[in-house]
Amino acid sequence: MFLAGIQEEKGRGLWVSILEMDRKQVVKKYRKARCFFHPCTDFTAMSDFLTGLYNDEGLWVRKKQFSQLGRPPKYRQVPPRILFRPESGGGDAEYLALLSSLRIPPSVLISHGNDQIPKTLPCECVGPEALLDLARGVLEEKRLHLETVCSETQKGLFMATAIALWGGEKNWRLVRYGG
Repeated sequence: MFLAGIQEEKGRGLWVSILEMDRKQVVKKYRKARCFFHPCTDFTAMSDFLTGLYNDEGLWVRKKQFSQLGRPPKYRQVPPRILFRPESGGGDAEYLALLSSLRIPPSVLISHGNDQIPKTLPCECVGPEALLDLARGVLEEKRLHLETVCSETQKGLFMATAIALWGGEKNWRLVRYGG
């Protein structure tokens, strides 16, 4: 499964970190697939980028689904999990409403609760310190394999990686069997 962590920088663009998550027994391991900066200055460009990222066939994974003995196996396509963190921390209700209007709304990590969060937007309150602590913990356990370790001086890229790790460590995978 692929996890895409996106940290926004208003007026400049998006820091994007795409990680591939694999489970070895009960331990989750991560490998860097792509890390880059995508320049976009307006909401429509960001919307097009998020839709393109979701529809990227290279990020969809084919997984074998449980089947009974003697039955042919079933396979399902798993899209990438996209997690987005606004630069402002997500306090702006109008901006959150714009995010919820996207055809494929990402999971949004905001710093503080807001009573005006749209019900159609998957949202979770988590501070930047918790994200960075989680990323440091995964790096210390050597469960994140990077060719070049992004330092904390590249704050946007490190935060995008921490957001992707949050999606793998804290969000539960939904598995549905049957129709």
